Amino acid sequence: MRRERETLVLKPNRAYGGTGVLIGHALTGPEWDSAVELALAGGERWVVQQLTSIPVNEFPVIGPDGAVHVEPFYTVMGFAPSKYGMAILGRASQKQVVNVAQRGGMCAVMIGHPPGPLHGPGPHA
Repeated sequence: MRRERETLVLKPNRAYGGTGVLIGHALTGPEWDSAVELALAGGERWVVQQLTSIPVNEFPVIGPDGAVHVEPFYTVMGFAPSKYGMAILGRASQKQVVNVAQRGGMCAVMIGHPPGPLHGPGPHA
């Protein structure tokens, strides 16, 4: 973990809302080492994950003066299947930990409905 700091994320196993998430490349070596020691010594369980690249997109934002300008946002998407269809949900944040509790936002990108029976080529009954 110490050697691979630049490519790892360390976070509490039972926390939520982005609390306690540490991105290795955002910390100094000594800060990361202290966090690793704390994780290993404490009674709480921690998770180590490989850092992944998150797309950054520019979106229009209304400033305090009412003028519209663009700002960069990290964006992630996921699928939410149900018996009623499939939704694709998106989240965006100006922080690398993309989480609604960390001032990120959530939006429905698309909602799909089952098309009915699917038929292959050939005669249909």
